[in-house]
Amino acid sequence: MKNLKWKTLSSEYLFNDQWFKVRKEKCETPSGKIVDPYYVYEFPTWVGAVPVTSDGKIVMVRQYRHALGETIIEIPAAAWMKLIKTRKKL
Repeated sequence: MKNLKWKTLSSEYLFNDQWFKVRKEKCETPSGKIVDPYYVYEFPTWVGAVPVTSDGKIVMVRQYRHALGETIIEIPAAAWMKLIKTRKKL
């Protein structure tokens, strides 16, 4: 099978925060083409749940999303590490 993996020639973080990271890479494809820049966005692992009550109703939460400027209805979700820390407190 042909190897399709790119080689990373250089990598640097442009932004590094708890909830969002951006790095810029210079890569080489198997055919030798240089891709520069190639941006990589990193996010923490998120977990969503679809809770169903005993009478078959799906539980949703109302959540304000600042990027949208709106309150929306969605399934319950949280960052995985936040869930682990919260569980340890219980």
